[in-house]
Amino acid sequence: MPEAPAFVRFFRSVEGHLVSRYGTATPTTSNQLIGARRIRREIPGRENDLIGDVTIEWTDEVVALTPAEAAAFKTEYDGHVRDGALKECTEADYLAHLESERARAAAADAKPAQSEPRDEPAAP
Repeated sequence: MPEAPAFVRFFRSVEGHLVSRYGTATPTTSNQLIGARRIRREIPGRENDLIGDVTIEWTDEVVALTPAEAAAFKTEYDGHVRDGALKECTEADYLAHLESERARAAAADAKPAQSEPRDEPAAP
């Protein structure tokens, strides 16, 4: 019997629409966002609070869903596509995104490290 595909649906967010990646929450964290990232800055004096100054950073990420994820949350994701909050993508879009991420990482690794200026000893 042929092996089931690793991923069956692919999505990209539409900027301005926050969409959760359902099923990714844990008891101490909320669901991940598709195509967006929460950036939290702590409020001085309230470092241990869950409340902070949160901003959203949009990404060009393409998210791939496994068959189980796609089946479990089909209604939710279909609704977000219908409402214009998610764009359905192809496996080729996903692979292009992965290649883009690899290229960015390689470029970052190839940058020469900036060294701190050193104090030169005074000439005698």
